[in-house]
Amino acid sequence: SLFLEGLHPESLLSERLQVLSSAQRDLLLLAALSERPMDAATMAALGERRGVDDLIELERHGMLRSSLAGWRISHDTVAENAIRLAGPEARRSAHQRLGEMQLIASPDNAALKTAMEHFGEARDLDQQRAVALAWLSRRRAEGDERSIRALLAELLGPYRDESRLRDLQ
Repeated sequence: SLFLEGLHPESLLSERLQVLSSAQRDLLLLAALSERPMDAATMAALGERRGVDDLIELERHGMLRSSLAGWRISHDTVAENAIRLAGPEARRSAHQRLGEMQLIASPDNAALKTAMEHFGEARDLDQQRAVALAWLSRRRAEGDERSIRALLAELLGPYRDESRLRDLQ
């Protein structure tokens, strides 16, 4: 029992994540940052190596799990560690790819909001402006007559602040 007291599950998990290949860590990061499960083809297309072997290996190690809905991270602790271990550029790149995937996969209102969150995290102002324009066009086509500011505030949700509203107008 004295041996077990010295073990910290989080440090053991960090060590397990560090020995993964960069492609496997990239897939874990994508799954950690994604708000919903992704199918194998999407995960593979977004990943570094463009294959499903890494997904299967990560599932075998208990870091990802698959279901009918798709692939997702197995536990919040895995997600937190994958995000923490990734550098800022890796996180920015993953958010960029996830935002682009949202626009391609299903450009409905929910996908536009999710894409905006990812592009905000990636700090891609051009893509944020493109999403804002698509959002405003869609909302006007649906008959929404609120002000542009109100519509942009709805799009940004909890990520709304004065400087972002000003940048998008």
